Parts: sequence; structure tokens; C-alpha cells
Amino acid sequence: MSSPQEPPSNPSSDTSTDTDAKSHFHAHITTLHSLTSSPAPLSLLLTSRPSLAAYTTARTSLPPSILNHVTRAFLYALSHAHSAHPDPPSSSFPSTANTPLAAFLHDSSALVQLYAAAMLHDLGAACSRSGQRFEVDGADAACEVLAASVRGGGGGGDGDGDGGGDSGAGGGDGGTGGGGERPLATEAQRREVWLAIALHTTPHIAERMGGLVGLVRAGVTRDFGAFSVGHTEEEGKDEREERERVEAVFPRLEIEKVLGDAVVGQAVERPGKAPRGTWPGGLLEAWRREPGAEGVNAAF
Repeated sequence: MSSPQEPPSNPSSDTSTDTDAKSHFHAHITTLHSLTSSPAPLSLLLTSRPSLAAYTTARTSLPPSILNHVTRAFLYALSHAHSAHPDPPSSSFPSTANTPLAAFLHDSSALVQLYAAAMLHDLGAACSRSGQRFEVDGADAACEVLAASVRGGGGGGDGDGDGGGDSGAGGGDGGTGGGGERPLATEAQRREVWLAIALHTTPHIAERMGGLVGLVRAGVTRDFGAFSVGHTEEEGKDEREERERVEAVFPRLEIEKVLGDAVVGQAVERPGKAPRGTWPGGLLEAWRREPGAEGVNAAF
């Protein structure tokens, strides 16, 4: 197995492709809006540089099955935030910004964080930058993309106003959506995204951290047929109907096999990327037991 190459850190900086990137992004957000019943103002993402950069990076770097998965994970994370699940106790391994779940439905900065983290959470499966786990590689790459976007070079938002300046009078600011600090403009905001991506395969800890970290974990586990800690009932009627509706537009395309093979492919070349006791490590051990096995990795 061979590892995919590192994705570009600034995928839509070429002016000749900027219009095409925005067109794809607008169509994507329109589709998401049609699939969710959450009150989240998804239209605010359209003026967000980090959101466009996240989508463009995902679209140009990930295979279709993984792109569909990260999109479904975002939609399911929104549903989780919109449902009646209580936030975890604030004393339980709180993240540096343990945002209440409701904020991700109403606060534009939190919504942009969630979108970026969900869309880029498997970026490490498409790049092999170091000897670290794919989750850490992906978190590092994602934060580089987002930092570039808020500097004005990472496939920005529409920039409504005088040329889409970074902020202030007349310029699109990357999408605050009305007051408050610019989404993902600070190191602390991007660190939350880093944590959400780095911990998305880590059960129990991610859920207990709450905020963005727990919400991304909830979206990911929901897509793979499980619910986060604290929500143990089987899939209900509403959840089943939502899944069927979402998968009709964003089909699975053998995601379990594609993602498992991508992670193992990197680990075969660089075993340090799959330390024992981790999700990549379990996949590698299962592959070593049956290197010629067909289908989905037994440890997925």
C-alpha cells in the first residue's frame, strides 16, 4: 500500500481556480442546508474564509468516500447539538473552550469551528507528513490551512465589500456573521480544532472534554453506527430517517474499507504512525495477522 501525498496547504490561492472553488462550496452548503433540520445558520459559512478553505482542502485532498464521511459527520454533529443531550459535567476534562452545544447552532464563530474541524478531521488519511499518528498529522495540516485562510491566503470567503479585506469597514472578514471575534483568527480557536481532530478516534476522553472536541467525536461515531458516551439507546426512527436521507446524497462508498486501508497503508510504510493501544495501531495489528484479507479491516 502506498501513502497519499501531502495535500497543498493553500489549495485555492490560484486566482484562476478561485471562482470554481467558491461555486463548489456554495453548492455544498446549499445541499447541507436542504438535509438538516437544525436551526444553525449555515448560510453564514458562505462568507467565511476558513470554511471555504476547509471545504476546498477536503474536496481536493480526500477520496470521495472520505469526503462524504466527513460531510456526514458534520451533519450528525449538528443533529447532536440540536438534540436534548446534556453537556458533560464541566469538571470532566474540560477543553480550553468548553463551548455549550447550543452555541454551535447560533454562534457563527462556533459554527465555523465545527465545520472546519468536521470537514478536516480525516485530512491525515490523505497526507503523511511525519512519523506521527494520522490524527496528529491531520490536526497539524488542518491548522496550517486555517491559519493561512485567516491571513487572507487560504481560499477566503466571498469578501463582500471592498475587495474582501481581512476585517473592518467594507471588507469581508472571513465570516463573523455579526459581531464578535473573527472565526479561527486566534491560536486558541485553532487549538480547539486541533484537539477535536487529534482526539476524534479516542473514546471516552473526547466525549468527556465536551465542547467542539466532544461534538466532532459524536458526529464521527454516529456515522460509524455508534453513539457517544451517555447516549446508549439504539438508533431511533428520527435518526434512521436522517441517516437514510443523508446517505442518499452522500453515500458511504465503502468508507470503512477505504479509510482503514489508507491508515494501514501509511503505517506499513512508517510503523511509528500506528503505536500500540491506538486506533491506527489496532488496524495495523489486524492487517499483520491477515495481510491478504479482503474487505474491511477486522479492527475497524
